[in-house]
Amino acid sequence: MASFPQFLNEVVPVVEQASIDEFYLDLTGCERIYPEILSFGSFVKEYLAKELKLPCTIGIASNKLVSKIAVNQVKPNGLIQIEHGREAEFLAPLPVGEMPGIGKATQREMDKLGIRTLGQIAAASESFLGGYFGAWGIEFKQLAMGVDDAPVTPWSDPKSIGRETTFEHDVGDSDHLLSILSSFIEECSAELRKYHFKARTVTVKFRLPDFTTFERSKTVPATDDEVEIYKTAETLFLKHWKRDVKLRLIGVSVSHFTTPQKNQDLFPDTSREKREQIAKQVDQIRAKYGFEAIHLGSSLRI
Repeated sequence: MASFPQFLNEVVPVVEQASIDEFYLDLTGCERIYPEILSFGSFVKEYLAKELKLPCTIGIASNKLVSKIAVNQVKPNGLIQIEHGREAEFLAPLPVGEMPGIGKATQREMDKLGIRTLGQIAAASESFLGGYFGAWGIEFKQLAMGVDDAPVTPWSDPKSIGRETTFEHDVGDSDHLLSILSSFIEECSAELRKYHFKARTVTVKFRLPDFTTFERSKTVPATDDEVEIYKTAETLFLKHWKRDVKLRLIGVSVSHFTTPQKNQDLFPDTSREKREQIAKQVDQIRAKYGFEAIHLGSSLRI
């Protein structure tokens, strides 16, 4: 039985894997093969349900942005098509927060201006939006009209894997910040193991309230172990962050990947082998019960 990514690449010419469980498909030129696009969506959902026992939500649209927003309207396990030419009509009544890239801070600013729906963004003038939000304001208008020319890009081996978050309010509590790093590292490590990679560089990123951004990296022996990665990230962070300074953003990434080689070691590292077995069991538990089923103790202080 083929994995889901393998299945998609067999039935669609261009597949972009945006994350572990998010894919974009480009069916341009497939009209004769799949004349009824909704039937194709049902076919994909049926394969997932029957062969992999997984639910699936599908949004069909003329571009990635509208597809992504559409999916969020029919979760979980829904199927929706937004016909070409009706993108702006579909987006118009939705709250501004449905737009990727519009965070809570921007929502508050828009609310002060009386802008609460994507249709109101689309109707506003470029000069008005640009005056308040700069180049992003003009971009928001185009997106709110359903215009997005981002291509579907075939998946290739990632150069790095990372997570970051921007806080609604600046944060200065070290336990809270380290817990966030720990939870991000758990996700990154799980992704490393999924792709059978080990990382040789750990990078911590943080941003001050004045938007000054720092990135600090360290080279380590190749690893996919969240405990090892967390220890490195914690050391980097505490070394370069001043405790009296609150942060606007924090993130972590791993890079410079290697593919593990199955060599017979003369003196095997039994402790590492034990950690690898534990990691496999953790991945199996999460696959069955969800990612939140099990965590490092350092992630539980959030």
